[in-house]
Amino acid sequence: MLLSLGLWAQQVPVMASFVVSPPYSVYLNDYTDAPGKMNLSLYVSDLETDNLRVRLRFTIEGNNITIRTKPDYLPAPILLSGGSSEVLDAQELMGYFSTSNLLFEGEGRGQFYTNGKLPEGIYRFCVEAVEVNRGAVVSNKACAMAWVILNDPPIWNFPQQNEVVRATNPQNVMFSWTPRHTGSPNAAFSVEYEVKIVEIWPEGRNANDAINAQAAFHTFKTSQTQFVMGPSEPSMIAGRSYALRIKAVDSYGFDLFKNNGFSEVLRFTFGDPCNPPTDIIESNISQTSAELAWTPSPRNSAFRFEYREVGTAEPYPLSDWYTVVYNSPKATLTTLKPGSKYEYRVSSNCQTLISEPTVADFFSTTSPVNPDFRCNQAFVITVPSLTIPPIRMPTVGEYININSLKMKITEVRQEGTDAISGIANLEVPFVNVTIPVEFSNIKLNGSMEALANGQVRFIKNAVLEKIK
Repeated sequence: MLLSLGLWAQQVPVMASFVVSPPYSVYLNDYTDAPGKMNLSLYVSDLETDNLRVRLRFTIEGNNITIRTKPDYLPAPILLSGGSSEVLDAQELMGYFSTSNLLFEGEGRGQFYTNGKLPEGIYRFCVEAVEVNRGAVVSNKACAMAWVILNDPPIWNFPQQNEVVRATNPQNVMFSWTPRHTGSPNAAFSVEYEVKIVEIWPEGRNANDAINAQAAFHTFKTSQTQFVMGPSEPSMIAGRSYALRIKAVDSYGFDLFKNNGFSEVLRFTFGDPCNPPTDIIESNISQTSAELAWTPSPRNSAFRFEYREVGTAEPYPLSDWYTVVYNSPKATLTTLKPGSKYEYRVSSNCQTLISEPTVADFFSTTSPVNPDFRCNQAFVITVPSLTIPPIRMPTVGEYININSLKMKITEVRQEGTDAISGIANLEVPFVNVTIPVEFSNIKLNGSMEALANGQVRFIKNAVLEKIK
């Protein structure tokens, strides 16, 4: 009798099989939120058993904490029949993992109540089937082991903290890191990396503060452990510092990493700055040419001088930019237009990099002599009044200098005691002609320069003679 009772006690009518799949989270609700995370199979081998009504009793034991199903938790019974299996997935077991339906014991419960996380360690998840009416255990104790752990976030390989990376144009900077979850019991899960880059501004700002407060310069996701900032990504500025952080994320959204998966914030500088030149000086500006010189900045290897003509009247039309590359810090411009205004700017080459241009500035070429001269127009030159030395009577063939022009005398007569009148040929070099003119009341100094208030007039209907 006693032996029979002992044999019956060992022979349970329900065979239970329980599986918990990795990765193993520190949050209990993660075990029921993901499909396929848990699987419980209940099989009744006795073909005569019918409508066996059972509930489940879970026990979770781990690092200084034991969690059990509350005795007063009474979910809907599970009906079992002989010769068939009942399979329950994570969603159907959700109620059993609700904290309101669990008892927590041990020193580790304080941490769980503080942040909702299980203390890290190895856990034993077990389940039994209990017959509803008698409260008797009618199954074996099915258990699954789980190593509950938070993985370390990735660490940087390249570049190193505060490194100045080589700046090129086009840019080509590689970043790489080492994952630290692959050696853990949770290595089977799939991970993505969220990358965020910000420009640190102002310079010298704390990198951690910048990564949390500033708008992103560039963000993206990758499943790889490296990426390249190439020409297709936003262009970094030489000499500027940037902060970069990676977040390792489980593809199902489970919290499986320490520090929420965030890596250390990396600070790096994109090369040395390529600055434009300074102190631009204009000199030797004439009707058709100009010279400019400047002070180069460190690392300048060549200079790009850009200039264009600017209209002098509204709407101030602009011509296209002309670009000239110089190896020395100066520019000589020729074939400019007389009396014209030009806008210019200078940028520097630092090997493959190009600096920002200087602030645009202007210069104007000098105007030509008598720029408004037109044939057959009234032509009057008024000689300024100066102190007159004693007159010397010039002769035919001599030249009189008047306002930088020369008149060759063909007829001359004295007027009063200190002036002359007559006829001469006025030589106009900028149009390459001589013009017959009449002059009157001209007073001269010893250098044959007209000094007083005399006048010079075109001879009416005179024919221009081209100088040969």
